[in-house]
Amino acid sequence: MVDRAEKIIRLLGERYGRALAYSGTEETPFRVLIGTILSQRTRDGNTAKAAAQLFGKYDTPEKLAGAPVKEVEQLIRPCGFYRTKARTIKKTANVNELKSIH
Repeated sequence: MVDRAEKIIRLLGERYGRALAYSGTEETPFRVLIGTILSQRTRDGNTAKAAAQLFGKYDTPEKLAGAPVKEVEQLIRPCGFYRTKARTIKKTANVNELKSIH
């Protein structure tokens, strides 16, 4: 899982550098990746709400990696499968390569 996440992050950075995300503001590849996880099987409006709540509190990979899973779950609750997504987001935020792209 970690190797795959690292590859995805590297490819996003190479391909897009900084990209536009759900909020309409310029975002980092880290935020785009987390937004993509949130968006799976979720309506855009719910994804935007969850992303805004999550990044309003945890705006870097380091902060998100240290966040309690239960708190991440509550922040992303507007998304379906929020328990599974919270665990995946925490694992993704722990990838060392993320710390250089936020």
